[in-house]
Amino acid sequence: MHSGQDYDALRPTYAIWILDQTLFVERPEYAHRYSLRDDQGRRLVDHGVIRLFELSKFQVAQVETEAERWLKFLKDGEQLDPEHLPEWMQHPIMRQAMSILSRFSEKERDYHRYQSRQEALRVQRSIQSMLDEARAATEAARAEEQASREREQVLREREQVSREREQVLREREQAAREATDAERQAKEAALAEVARLKALLQQQTNR
Repeated sequence: MHSGQDYDALRPTYAIWILDQTLFVERPEYAHRYSLRDDQGRRLVDHGVIRLFELSKFQVAQVETEAERWLKFLKDGEQLDPEHLPEWMQHPIMRQAMSILSRFSEKERDYHRYQSRQEALRVQRSIQSMLDEARAATEAARAEEQASREREQVLREREQVSREREQVLREREQAAREATDAERQAKEAALAEVARLKALLQQQTNR
């Protein structure tokens, strides 16, 4: 209703609920009808009804009403052969409904094919990502190992240079000591020669 309209303009409203599972296990009937009532069972209005159908309980073999025709179609429509429809489907409205269902089914198959393709691509990307991560980790480990070997090589070279430098220092010290010893020996030899010459000169003078 719109604002300002009288209630006598109110039109009936019906809600149809079709369930593919059992809602009332304790009730054998598949069709239920509900309306607005108070606690004493008195109806509030005649303009609102809820019709509920449980397809799991629908077992009608011979279709006799339009409601049964639609319920059977909703329950068994996916198993029907569009080229060989049963007698209860030989109606223009039902053939149109079957055509729409076939298009929906084809679209659903296309959708599932699309989803399968997308899932395959996601799996492929995930596997590729894992491979890339593993490859990157392996390359990083190899690079770290190579860097470690290079650092060890540098340390060994530095140790070698240090040993060679120490060897040079030791050789220089040895040469310095030898030079000092040689100088002292030469000085001592010179002093001894001077002393000898003095002694010889003294002998010559005493004669």
